[in-house]
Formats: sequence, structure tokens, C-alpha cells
Amino acid sequence: SYEIWINNEEPTITPSRAFGSSSTSKFTISYNPSIIYGQIGNSYIMINDVLVDTFDESSATKNNVKTFRVSSPGTYLIQVYSKSGTLISSQRITINVPLNTAAILLIVAAVVVVVGIATIFIILRTKMKVK
Repeated sequence: SYEIWINNEEPTITPSRAFGSSSTSKFTISYNPSIIYGQIGNSYIMINDVLVDTFDESSATKNNVKTFRVSSPGTYLIQVYSKSGTLISSQRITINVPLNTAAILLIVAAVVVVVGIATIFIILRTKMKVK
């Protein structure tokens, strides 16, 4: 005998930012193991090939929300696999590297230099007389 489960259910995983988004802020992934087990059965969740949690019969009795926080810059793949290793869901969230103080100061200095050169050019151009 064998058992087959046909299902098109998407596991309920709630991010603090939209999936596919890109920002410099950290994000949190929230999920309820009991609900995910009820939706897709024995499975597990991975973030960038690191096992975060497994969903099995023991998680079906625990009806509490778990969270996973990510704060370091990079691209993160949040993937849910079935017990047999079949990919069920895959989402991406990116944390960009924010500009550091030196980069911001260089940008401001470049803008000041460009505005200064343009201002000097305009002043000299109006005072110059062409014969």
C-alpha cells in the first residue's frame, strides 16, 4: 500500500517586509508550525540552505507563533521543503548594505564642488565683456 497527498496549499509564512523586497532594514519571518503542518504535512523550512525548523507530528500539538530575525546584509532565500526534499515554496528578501559615513561625506563634498564650479562659471560669465 502507499499513501499520496495531493495539495496545492501554500505554507503560511509572514514576513515583516514583502517577499521580493529590497531594503537596508532587517526583517522577521513569522510562522506557526502547527498551521504549516496542517497545510502541507511533514516538512521543513530553510533560509539560505540553513535548516531553521522542522514541521512534524510533534509540532502539530504546539499552536504558537515562532519568529526568525535576520539583520545582516545579503540576499535570503526562504524555502519550504516537503519531508522527501521537494521544494514547496521559495521566496526572496534582500537586505542592502547602507551607505557608511565616509560615502555620504564624499557625495556631499562632490555636490558642493560641482555647485561651486557652476556658480563661479556663471558669475565670471556675466562679468566678462566680449568685444
